[in-house]
Amino acid sequence: MPNIEIRPANAADLLSFYGKPSAKTVRAFCISKNGEVGAIEGITISPEIITFFSDMKDGVEVPKMTVWRVSKEIVRRVRKMNLPIYAIENCNKPTAKRFLERLGFVFYAEDNGEQQYRLT
Repeated sequence: MPNIEIRPANAADLLSFYGKPSAKTVRAFCISKNGEVGAIEGITISPEIITFFSDMKDGVEVPKMTVWRVSKEIVRRVRKMNLPIYAIENCNKPTAKRFLERLGFVFYAEDNGEQQYRLT
């Protein structure tokens, strides 16, 4: 049975996962399987905008239901901020649009080919 762990992400997690430090403030959770981070989900915060993200690492399969539950919890928390929250659809993931819509995001705009969504 795989060991699944959910915990707050730290700067070292972000550096290891993305290969570079984040230029924005990040509040996120790591989802690990057998000690290896397979997904990071959360929000980035800049003075102008808050953006939801959910990224998964190829080769480390974390349970989809765990990803979904963490995403729902993040959305529940950010709704309390009473600020506009945005997301960008990952066009390389065929389920990204449906995932965002199920979380309550609606299409907002297209910019340079990116489909942008806003939490309603």
